[in-house]
Amino acid sequence: TGKTLGKMGCFFTALTMSIAKSAPNILIDNLNPGNLLLAAQNAGLVSSRGLVGSGSSVIKMATGTTPEIGSVNLNGSLSQKASVISSYLNNGYDVMLRVKSPDGARILESRGYGDTGDEHWVLVTGVSEGEIYIADPGYSVTKISDTWRYINEGIIEFQYIKYV
Repeated sequence: TGKTLGKMGCFFTALTMSIAKSAPNILIDNLNPGNLLLAAQNAGLVSSRGLVGSGSSVIKMATGTTPEIGSVNLNGSLSQKASVISSYLNNGYDVMLRVKSPDGARILESRGYGDTGDEHWVLVTGVSEGEIYIADPGYSVTKISDTWRYINEGIIEFQYIKYV
């Protein structure tokens, strides 16, 4: 449904970018976020409320391979978070970074930015000198410091994926 893509669009877009960039095989014709979501819905991995299967199940459906996938909670300064992410990138993983959390949204709202939402995912494209570079499905932002939307307190976790 359109509501599902509206709820999960950034996650599916970041995942689509990762698959297109790194997967050895792609089994979905004309891979794009909508087609990935439709294929996942047809496979019973997504309902109108969101993801039913795991991210691993969606990747396996889209690529025919079983990825190494997991999640890491982040804390510390932005440069400390960048260091952790860099170690995964250097070991061949793609990293999908959650750049908004309820805590971050509350802080931004208290600063007068209004409701900024409490979940948004981006694909990390690199780390250099403590700066996290991203492909952002929602904005034309290429690094974390280019926007007020992604404050350190809101960056709380990432998903790592290695296509094997």
